[in-house]
Amino acid sequence: MATTKSGKAIFVGEYSRPMDDKRRLTFPSKWRFSGDDEDTAYLALPNPNGSIILYPPAMVEQVYEKVSQTGMANQARQRVLTKIFRAGESVGCDKQGRISLSEKLVAHAGIKKDTVLTGNLTNIQIWEPERLRKWSEEGDDGGESLNDVLTELGL
Repeated sequence: MATTKSGKAIFVGEYSRPMDDKRRLTFPSKWRFSGDDEDTAYLALPNPNGSIILYPPAMVEQVYEKVSQTGMANQARQRVLTKIFRAGESVGCDKQGRISLSEKLVAHAGIKKDTVLTGNLTNIQIWEPERLRKWSEEGDDGGESLNDVLTELGL
């Protein structure tokens, strides 16, 4: 697993993977953690862009800490959190390095067989290939230009 100097996981690149009949796909070895197993909690959520977003254990810990600060008196926040997390699941790699996705997540992403896993530095997106192509080529960037983003990131 590639990491930063401080040990944070780095997810970059693109990998094509077929999904089997049990909705399992092989996770890239470069993205697996030492000791990665089915009990390691990656958080899989439906992304509004039509993909499945997968957060690694370190980010799950950060989100957990923030969510645990929400009191039950804040019903508006509770409602939003319920909407987000009721559609998600925790996943981990089996001994063959595969993750299993729920029917609900697979349906959200429109995946039939083939997938494309894309690294977004801090997380992973799982796409149906044609949906990724369309989103990449035709999507509205909300006024963000490549140069603006690169400048903001100092790249």
